[in-house]
Amino acid sequence: MERVDFYLVDESLSAQQFACRLVNKAFNAGLTIRIEMDTAEQVQQLDTLLWEYRSDWFIPHDIGMDENGVASFIHVADLPRLSSPADMLLNLASTAPDNGDSYQRIAEIVPDNPAERQPMRERFRYYKELGHTPNYHPIS
Repeated sequence: MERVDFYLVDESLSAQQFACRLVNKAFNAGLTIRIEMDTAEQVQQLDTLLWEYRSDWFIPHDIGMDENGVASFIHVADLPRLSSPADMLLNLASTAPDNGDSYQRIAEIVPDNPAERQPMRERFRYYKELGHTPNYHPIS
């Protein structure tokens, strides 16, 4: 992994809304993106938001299933690259990825909520222990 970014979003923007903005920017930069979440319901919500967030954006994506056929991630890419490994992981799951070194970039979104910040602080330390220097970006 070459880069780890933490984005602190203020209360005017939900994590999923910012995820749409970040995914659009990364996709337009030519990256393929895997978005991991904790539940199939979260996957379905973000899938809908990616289609509806802005009418002038087109973010081609597909829902990925785990071995039990449950929606567990979204893969964003143009059709020829949809089955290839992703360049970037947008981690919206509650834990750090086990396979973080298989991505060029990892992005973590930190909600502006003190209760949700502590796990992100632990994740920040986790990446540092792996030898990475995470970048921090306040977003308003």
